[in-house]
Order: sequence, then structure tokens, then C-alpha cells
Amino acid sequence: MRGGGDCLGFPAVDSPVLQGSVAGLLAGLATGIGALGVYSVREISQRANHVLLSVAAGIMLAATFFSLLAPGIEVALAKAGSS
Repeated sequence: MRGGGDCLGFPAVDSPVLQGSVAGLLAGLATGIGALGVYSVREISQRANHVLLSVAAGIMLAATFFSLLAPGIEVALAKAGSS
């Protein structure tokens, strides 16, 4: 079937440039909508600031490990085992 869509009913898009543009636009809109909450808060306590920074640091450390270090360790172990 030509011109079929995906499971959400949107038309299929074959152009990678258009796919990237739409994905970038959606990511930017989601980021902007998520940032709107910042403008509703005048001031936060020092304790809340510490908690939020700690959570952000933990998320960044987890992202670093799972997207960079874990695959690197797997590759290193595979190369060490094949030698």
C-alpha cells in the first residue's frame, strides 16, 4: 500500500531531512513547555535548590554511564576475549 501511515494515523514521511526537522521541532516545543514552570516560581529555598541540583547530577551520571561507559566496557571485554 503506497502512502501508508504509522500506527498513529500520520502519513508516512520518507525524507530523513523532514523527519529530523519534525523531531527537532517537537523536541524544542517539549523543552519550551517544560521550562514554563520556571516562570511560575519566584524564589526557591536553598534546600530545594540543593535537591534539584542533586537530582540533575544523578540523571547526568546515569546517562553518562548507560550511554557511554557500559557500551565501551562491553567492547573492551569483547576485544580482550578475542585476543
